[in-house]
Amino acid sequence: MVSEKPLGSRYTPLDANTPKSGRTCCKLVIYPSCSVEEITEILGIAPSSHESQNIGQIIVNSRGRQRTAKLTCWCLTSDDIVASLDVRHHLDWLLQKLEGAEDQLRQVQGLPDTQMFVNCIWYSRHVKGPTLWPEQMAALSRLNLECSFDIYWDYDEDD
Repeated sequence: MVSEKPLGSRYTPLDANTPKSGRTCCKLVIYPSCSVEEITEILGIAPSSHESQNIGQIIVNSRGRQRTAKLTCWCLTSDDIVASLDVRHHLDWLLQKLEGAEDQLRQVQGLPDTQMFVNCIWYSRHVKGPTLWPEQMAALSRLNLECSFDIYWDYDEDD
């Protein structure tokens, strides 16, 4: 894992059980100009099937409602795989999955009309936000990946 051996100067140690968030996950999201299957072939990594779609595909949600996909999306997510409440564990899992695929990621990034990024989703009932370590930021930089955060505050007035 990327953040296994941190320096002793770290302000925020890793802790899978500390409720820094109520739920978190990290995703590699690719909006390509080709199909999910072509991206999978280039990367040699299977996407998360429940989050990936091809343009024109009929998608049925959990309520049975149907929609037609308006764009192609290849997605690899730590959701339902990594149990930790610390976003760094989720990002480490994702970065580990991408290990050795640097050239393939660059090939996909070079495809016309293709967008690619890492998105971290973080729900919290606490004020303190998520943290990334320099090793994770360096790995994202080596992979030429931007990282965004969707942060949702989930607390009651009585908290």
